[in-house]
Parts: sequence; C-alpha cells; structure tokens
Amino acid sequence: MAEHLPDFMTMIVVSVFALIANGFCLYLLQRSKNKEEVHIKASMIFTSSDVIINFGVILAGVLVYLLD
Repeated sequence: MAEHLPDFMTMIVVSVFALIANGFCLYLLQRSKNKEEVHIKASMIFTSSDVIINFGVILAGVLVYLLD
C-alpha cells in the first residue's frame, strides 16, 4: 500500500487561520477587566497553548514540504 503525505498547504493555511483566531481571542482575554477570575485564567492558558500548537502545525507543514 502506498503512503500518502499530508497536504502541507492545507496544514499551513488552516493553522494560520486558527492562529489568527486564537491570537484575537487571547487579545480579548487579556483586555478583560476581570483577569483574576478562574475561568478567565483557564481560558488564557488554553488559548495560549492553542497558539503554540498552531505554530507547531505550521512548522510541521513546512517540514513536510521541505523533506518531502
């Protein structure tokens, strides 16, 4: 059975859109007046980790392209 490589362009484009959305959400959370509330802190932590994951998927897409 032949192996199929992931489509690097789809990976990168979708991750860039997700990065933009997560970055905007993080911006809104940081501007929140009640930053000390637990649910806001948790949302900031989860959104920050999503931003890191988006960068990782973009890097993976670039590596798929470069290493074929």
